[in-house]
Amino acid sequence: MFVDEFVESMDGERATHSILVANNGLAAVKFMRSVRSWAAQAMGSGQAVTLVAMATPNDIRINAEHLQLADQFIEVPAGGNVNNYANVALIVQVGSTILAQSAGVPTLPWSGSAVHLPFHECENGDIPREIYSQACLTGVEDSVESCRSIGFPVMLKASWGGGGKGIRMVSNEEDVRTLFKQVQGEVPGSPVFAMKLAPTSRHLEVQLLCDRYGNVASLKSRDCSVQRRHQKIIEEGPVTVASQEKLLAMERCARAFARRVDYVASLFSGYSEELLAMERCARALARSVKYVGAATVEHPVTEGITGVNIPAAQVEHPVTEGITGVNIPAAQVMIAMGVPLWRIPDIRSLYGQDPKGSAFFDVETAPQQEPLSPVVAEPLCHVVAVRITAEDAYDGFKPTCGRIDEIHFRSTPEVWGYFSVKSGGGIHEYSDSQFGHLFAKGSNRESCIRSLVVALRDLTIRGEIRTSVDYLIDMIQICTSVDYLIDMTQIRTSVDDLIDMIQSVDMLQNKIHTRWLDNRIASAVSRTGRVPWHLAVIAGAVVRMFEQASSLSAESIGFLKRGQLAPADVSPTSSNQTNDSLSAESIGFLKRGQLPPADTDLVIGGHKYTVQVARQSPQACAVTLNGTTVEVHARKMEDGGYLMQVDGRAHAVHVEEEAQGTRLFIDTLTCLLSKDIDPSRLTASSPGKLV
Repeated sequence: MFVDEFVESMDGERATHSILVANNGLAAVKFMRSVRSWAAQAMGSGQAVTLVAMATPNDIRINAEHLQLADQFIEVPAGGNVNNYANVALIVQVGSTILAQSAGVPTLPWSGSAVHLPFHECENGDIPREIYSQACLTGVEDSVESCRSIGFPVMLKASWGGGGKGIRMVSNEEDVRTLFKQVQGEVPGSPVFAMKLAPTSRHLEVQLLCDRYGNVASLKSRDCSVQRRHQKIIEEGPVTVASQEKLLAMERCARAFARRVDYVASLFSGYSEELLAMERCARALARSVKYVGAATVEHPVTEGITGVNIPAAQVEHPVTEGITGVNIPAAQVMIAMGVPLWRIPDIRSLYGQDPKGSAFFDVETAPQQEPLSPVVAEPLCHVVAVRITAEDAYDGFKPTCGRIDEIHFRSTPEVWGYFSVKSGGGIHEYSDSQFGHLFAKGSNRESCIRSLVVALRDLTIRGEIRTSVDYLIDMIQICTSVDYLIDMTQIRTSVDDLIDMIQSVDMLQNKIHTRWLDNRIASAVSRTGRVPWHLAVIAGAVVRMFEQASSLSAESIGFLKRGQLAPADVSPTSSNQTNDSLSAESIGFLKRGQLPPADTDLVIGGHKYTVQVARQSPQACAVTLNGTTVEVHARKMEDGGYLMQVDGRAHAVHVEEEAQGTRLFIDTLTCLLSKDIDPSRLTASSPGKLV
């Protein structure tokens, strides 16, 4: 079936034959995969709609996944997003706040609080540029004065920023003078505004789909309260911290905004003041916005203060897809083609209608189908999502970039995921820090978290970048007994840094808010399980022994190729001792066909270990520390790593050289074999320039 025939059969208005995906990274990957899947099912070909990608030289160099999925690509300038994907004239965040303020919506104090514009002059969303300018900050001293009038703490925000870039919290005037330039530098050319910080909020959302005929469907709720530097890290749905009455009211508010319907206060009779505030905000926005497409109505709720924000579909929308079964990007495309909501198959299924049918039904009044509670339309399933970022959680969540040698994710019926790069690709210096997203579905929140922990433990990411996987697992993991905790310290098998977050009591009991993770980081909550120190020592010693033997073997072969005998100190079978200096113990080793042990110094986690390693055969050696000896069997693998067996357990070990030393990847954990510090040399853990 061709696109034109499909649109006609679905009562649409016009066919869309190609789509420019004006984004990169994970957002572009998810959109393309969703559209491909829908096109294949609806029209028999995944290429029925042409997808055109934007390609920077940086994305081409790292073999970005969205470029592989696209049918065509358009080259755009290199550099930060302001040069390409974010190069837009509309100042969305500043304008939306002015619009809400003009409509009578209560807003937090901000740099544009004194800006007044009659509502009838901006009801279509058209705001004069000079009005924008009045709400923005012009320089450091202007920022100091604005923040002083707002009252600390304050957020400085670049309007074109996103994903944690171009946003800083300031607690005093000195912070403003220091951080204003940082905000400007992260998003060059972007207007900057200031707004009062609302700490310890719960970030609740309602997902909407709106067609051009006034039909609005609400697709349940999400909780995105776990954030780091104002970037979401964990998302889940539906919301479990609010009462069902509050969730239904949130959805009614959201639908009212999109449909431009004023819901009377009697609908909220007996509800909390929070919900009344949500309803007032939704009504005011409904009078000023004619929305078509996917929308996310955000309700940041804190200490009785409720705000409303209206971005489009966000990267965490698969949470909603998991609990409703609606392909949101595909629905967006069909809405753009003029297909009414009640004809979209996924929407029909959600409301218990025949997905292949064409009979009209009202999405506002029709009940949604099972597996929803027949009484309150509450989903009987749950989805929890975690973002995989290229950040070092144990170095202040510092962004990292570089080559990725391997990404290996093992999906299960309960867990699925998306990645914006492949093995052999990388993260460039202008990439968004998020390059992966995992989603777990279960009958309840606890089962989702358990499934997610298993998936994160099995996730392998190896290369020059650091990730936050270990830290995340430790934050959300459910610990049911002391025995379980002890066992986990021995068998951790996940990439470095997200594991430490998922097992906290706060996460299990849902006592979280938008500042919870930042507070946890500031308190320097330690990891409950790294690579066991003895395993790190053994792996380090074995790797050093193998690499030294390999180097000596190559040198010996070089001598032999030149028709020469290798010197005694170069031969890989030499004990590096002369006959006169051989001790009785060394002679005993040689008589048994073994090499005498050699001392190896290892610096791991700030501790120095002097280990003796004796090679007993090409694949076996004995490692001794403080009089205790273990036998280790190891073989070199095709990918350059080592398969090591110690104490009856096998481990995969890979090596990556860094400025600070040798990075060992043991299974899916990492540790650093630090170099001895030379105080006369200045070194950095990442590339850069000294100013």
